[in-house]
Amino acid sequence: MALMLETTDGATGILINHDLALKKIYRNVKIRTQTFRSCFMKSDLFDIHEPYKMDSQIFAEQNAKDKEKTQRKKKRKRKIELNIGELEAREYHSKIVQRISEVHMKLILKAKEMKYIEEKNECKAKNLLETERESGTGIASPEYQQLTEVDNNQSARQAARTRETDTILRDVCLTETQSTKHQSPVTMLEHVQLSKCVNTVISNDWNNPGLCHIDAETYIIPHKSTFLLSDFTHHKMLYPNSGDELYDLIVLDPPWQNKSVKRKKMYGSLQDEDLLDIHMDKLAAPGCLVVVWVTNRMKHLKFVKETLFPNWAVTHLAEWHWLKITKYGEMVYDISSNHKKPYEIILIGRYSGTQSASDGKQETEEHTKQ
Repeated sequence: MALMLETTDGATGILINHDLALKKIYRNVKIRTQTFRSCFMKSDLFDIHEPYKMDSQIFAEQNAKDKEKTQRKKKRKRKIELNIGELEAREYHSKIVQRISEVHMKLILKAKEMKYIEEKNECKAKNLLETERESGTGIASPEYQQLTEVDNNQSARQAARTRETDTILRDVCLTETQSTKHQSPVTMLEHVQLSKCVNTVISNDWNNPGLCHIDAETYIIPHKSTFLLSDFTHHKMLYPNSGDELYDLIVLDPPWQNKSVKRKKMYGSLQDEDLLDIHMDKLAAPGCLVVVWVTNRMKHLKFVKETLFPNWAVTHLAEWHWLKITKYGEMVYDISSNHKKPYEIILIGRYSGTQSASDGKQETEEHTKQ
């Protein structure tokens, strides 16, 4: 399900149901020869009807003895001054917040008119009634009411932590090194040993998504797709072998440096300049769209616009904002929050093909030396 809205001032909003989109993509997964099965994400991961709260927030609210204590905590003032990056982020936010809020409001109103989104109070009353009937007593327990009111996103938080103890990819990649020169992709099999998969281009040539067992783990690989299980140092193995195989669309979601990620050691990150090692002229067909996800840190946003796109010979076309909402259309975070925003930034550009990435990088390095 998708709904598109264009306002009178030219702004455009698109509402996408992620749950239904995934169900459509993976509704016919090949699990064995001539055997297919539909695969779905757990529905409760998308059944978020309250704005998102971290574990610490939930703990504080559940242990607050009275309303006054909670309100005092909210009024706590920040003791340190904002740094330059935070001031730039605040200025950027002030320029876009009104437009995002207006488009969001109009899009949700339209979605409710078309019955894509239910009214919150009506749906909560219906769910409470169903729970009362199922309980046999005709009364929903206070614990259930508190859970649905306060901590509906517990399943999503737990799912985000399920992979924390996994092997770090860069450690796996170091177990077997291969040449980074282009090689023909290996056809995906139903069972693959990790040692044979790492640093090797694997291709799913089936017309359907397929299950692939890599050691003890099971993955669903989209149809007609290719993947490389590796770290960034081997990215050149994905370069096409001929001009006929160049891409018309390239989407990048780099592991940007982030204070929270660095503190929690959740995953490895890249220096911004590492992305200059990507030779866009070896990947992109003429007119290729290049899409880059960027965090709300202004350093990364400016780097993509002012350095990365020019070095890739990519012309900046548009700036989108992915706004995350609950099933009732509310933003998952308060848009005025200084801690976390409910949106992420997407930069879109078009490859002109007039300059090679390697030449652009060399010019930048020479300019830096001067």
